[in-house]
Amino acid sequence: MDPTALKDSKTTACSSEKHLSETKHVPIVATTEQPEQHPSLNLAPPHPQAESVGPRRNHVTSLFTWWQETLTLLVGVSELIAIVGILAKFNQKEQPTWKYSINSNTIIAILSVVLGVCVLYGVEEALSQIKWLWYRRSRLLRHLEYFDAAERGPGGSLFLLFRLRRIDSVFIGCLVIIFSVAIGPFTQQAVKAVPCNVPSAAIKSSIQVVNTNGNVDYPRVSSVSFDLSLDFKAGFVIGAEPHTWRTADCKDAWWLRSLYNDGNATFNSIDANMEAVAVAMTNELRRTGSAWDRNPLYVQGGVSQATVCMRFD
Repeated sequence: MDPTALKDSKTTACSSEKHLSETKHVPIVATTEQPEQHPSLNLAPPHPQAESVGPRRNHVTSLFTWWQETLTLLVGVSELIAIVGILAKFNQKEQPTWKYSINSNTIIAILSVVLGVCVLYGVEEALSQIKWLWYRRSRLLRHLEYFDAAERGPGGSLFLLFRLRRIDSVFIGCLVIIFSVAIGPFTQQAVKAVPCNVPSAAIKSSIQVVNTNGNVDYPRVSSVSFDLSLDFKAGFVIGAEPHTWRTADCKDAWWLRSLYNDGNATFNSIDANMEAVAVAMTNELRRTGSAWDRNPLYVQGGVSQATVCMRFD
């Protein structure tokens, strides 16, 4: 081997070792890159006051998130209050009639339908949310099908009801969906149309009553007693005999039609029902004229008209 080449190789090796020894003593400075600041990411520690405001903001945010369900709930409560108010106002009273032949039964039917829709919408949305919360733990995948069926109607809710083994919000929601079907029939069954008699402001009944008979003579029987005239006695006899009664005997015969609207009234039927009519009219009766003048008196009262009333059972 050439001595010159060997010397050069040793010199190169020495220089390499010297370079490595020098680089070992060079200090290494570790540098860390700063994370990129995202405009929506705040890396600063939360302020203590912000922690106390957080739950309140979460409740407000949840309320705004569920604003449709909240509005539906308020509408449903208002519909229920309206139904109760209508039933309380028109109970045992004449059934009102509005334009386009709309009556109270129509209004109650419409309100009950809206109430059922509001109840179903809110409960079904709640079950849809509970469905996803149900899988926070390990659950069977077929439970998802049970929840979907319960949201569709009473059949699926009844099926899910027997699958549950505890009473919780899902159980209550299924009961609400099942019983919501009975809202319409229940309101229609509770309202009944019954025949009744209501006072009529257009017609007033009156019965003529004679207290004195000043145009006849009173035969004196003794110093302290008088006898009635033959005409006056004949009037009593005629009044006591039903076969002598005629409608023409009454000065104003229209009161017969006002008391008996069926048109088939006779004196026999009037005699049989006069006591009941008098009792029914007791609170409305009033008399005109004095007890001792020569003018006949009238017993006047209100007329009850046969109609249809509402009754809430």
